[in-house]
Amino acid sequence: FEERPEQIAAFLCRKLYRAFIYEAPDEALVAELAQVMRANDFAIAPVVRALLKSAHFFDEQVIGAQVKSPVAMLAGFLSELHLGELPPNVFLQLNRTAFLLQQSLLDPPNVAGWEGHHAWLNTTTMPLRWLVTQSILFGDRTQDGLNLRPLATLLLQRDGVDPATPASVFDLAVAMAEHLLPTPLAVLDLNAPAEDFAGDLEGNPLPPAVTSAPQHERDLAKIFLAGVPWYEWNLDQPEAGFLLNNFIRYLTSLPEFQLT
Repeated sequence: FEERPEQIAAFLCRKLYRAFIYEAPDEALVAELAQVMRANDFAIAPVVRALLKSAHFFDEQVIGAQVKSPVAMLAGFLSELHLGELPPNVFLQLNRTAFLLQQSLLDPPNVAGWEGHHAWLNTTTMPLRWLVTQSILFGDRTQDGLNLRPLATLLLQRDGVDPATPASVFDLAVAMAEHLLPTPLAVLDLNAPAEDFAGDLEGNPLPPAVTSAPQHERDLAKIFLAGVPWYEWNLDQPEAGFLLNNFIRYLTSLPEFQLT
């Protein structure tokens, strides 16, 4: 540390940059962080504090640009579903699933750790990632899958929307996508149905806020409803559980879900 302070500080700050921002470090910012590290006798906390407060950390170019590790994907997905307290066996299952996705906890392949980033995605792990999220949603449970009504209610109430109104379905589709995906929704390749919304739209016209909404928001609502007329939507209806789970299954199949 006395003989090579500049090299050591830069080496550590590059690792911190890769962990918190992106795989390819910005050398100018690394140099600034290295100065902070040397000025604080190689303490890490001041460096992380400076990094997370920097404008670079909030740059659109690096938001949603990292590939989730298996553990981050699994633990994050369960956390985002707001399921409440989980049974202990869930964590053993997650450990086994992470192993299948090529991240064996506490057992890295070498002293350098896992390669990470693009290495997490290959022809073996991608189908497994899709299957894992689908099994969490639908496996070993009722036909409708997990009870996601509490999550739906939480998202709507957070945005000041009454969950009891049929029009809430449009807000819910957007809120769920924003909740699970790190990238702007406008850039998504949704491949939505070309047909208009189902049902009698003359007798039940779309709300003005929907007709004037961006195309991607209307497309998300179409995908969510899956042919159910919007005016028949109700969070307490029998089909609501399946629609909620099926929509989240669709969102987790998008490439953007693999990013953080």
